[in-house]
Amino acid sequence: MDADILVLALNPGFSQGDAAVHSTPVYQRLWRSNIAQTIDDFPLFLIHPDLKDTPCHAWWTKNLRHIIGLFGERHVAQSILAVQLFPYHSRAFKCPKERLPSQEFSVRLVRSAIQRSATIIIMRSRAIWEKYLPELATYRYVFQLRNPRNVVLSPNNFVSGFESVVEAIRRASTH
Repeated sequence: MDADILVLALNPGFSQGDAAVHSTPVYQRLWRSNIAQTIDDFPLFLIHPDLKDTPCHAWWTKNLRHIIGLFGERHVAQSILAVQLFPYHSRAFKCPKERLPSQEFSVRLVRSAIQRSATIIIMRSRAIWEKYLPELATYRYVFQLRNPRNVVLSPNNFVSGFESVVEAIRRASTH
């Protein structure tokens, strides 16, 4: 949970194949290890090679392909923490009326990252994230994507800061 780079999303989408994947022994093993924080090689387990050919692997590797191309899947998985504001699958995001404990946990993860000066990338809805974490508005190491409907982490899709993200991942390799 002390990753050098956080990517902030709203919620995992819903794909027809999700339920089938989530019921497989390999997904359940990786998911449980992720929750228990016992995965060393692939903390961002959704890009784990054992999940290849699954909707989650396809989505994450597509959106991280530029960074994966520079550093490889293993290093990216060890450098990035994906934080979902509402960590439940749905076809569309809708903010709940009351904050859920899981949302408070996500907020604590981001606050902890701010305290250690981690790099933060807002993939979707800066306004919603700032509602939960007003300090993001003035945080020095926060970066935003140009197109929140296309959340590919590529040089052309950052408002600014792609080089800073690459440097943060590079620094993570020296830890």
